[in-house]
Amino acid sequence: MKEISRLSKNMLIIIIIGVVALASIGIWGFYIQEQKNTGKYTGPVDKITVAAAEYLTGVLVYVAEEQGYFEKNGLDVTIKGYGSGKACADALSDGEADISTSADNVFVSNSFEQTGLRVIGTVSTKQVKELVARKDKGITTTDDLIGKRIGVTKTSGAEFQLGVFLTFNGLPQQDVELVDLKPSEMHEAISNGDVDAVFVWDPYLYEIKKELGENVVSWLG
Repeated sequence: MKEISRLSKNMLIIIIIGVVALASIGIWGFYIQEQKNTGKYTGPVDKITVAAAEYLTGVLVYVAEEQGYFEKNGLDVTIKGYGSGKACADALSDGEADISTSADNVFVSNSFEQTGLRVIGTVSTKQVKELVARKDKGITTTDDLIGKRIGVTKTSGAEFQLGVFLTFNGLPQQDVELVDLKPSEMHEAISNGDVDAVFVWDPYLYEIKKELGENVVSWLG
């Protein structure tokens, strides 16, 4: 059971892509063969816009840009940063990006309405989210969450993970009140006491813990 719990909590972060962008990516492999011994790419350059999360799960996209891997493989990449995987997926849906990083459940949800979406790879399986609560709200154990207000970004991977967390701790979701918040709004909301807890990740997680100090209790999501 512990193994099942651990696997259920580890969200798979994936890259999702529209069909048009997928077709252009298929060209890359053909022209890779034209690379010289120097490793310099000599084929045509494809322009791609990537919507990437501005936290740990999207870090490899930024590393690839910093190390010049995109350019080396004939790609002119523009990275647009977003605070959540849902926001990244929305950017793809709205035509603001060709490729997006997102949690697997966000991809599945969006694919019901957008049949042209495809998964092309995995960039992270890191468990990065935590449920952070205020002790002065009477919360020291998970049972104390009953009747409390929890901030979470709805229709996102975070909401799914929070649901899994509550289930494995024997807490029906109807026993808590979920408050829809953007990641950037969570710090202020829990600091002001507008919510009793938040389901969050870095860099917001770090700032919340730093401010609340000993008044914090948290659990890995």
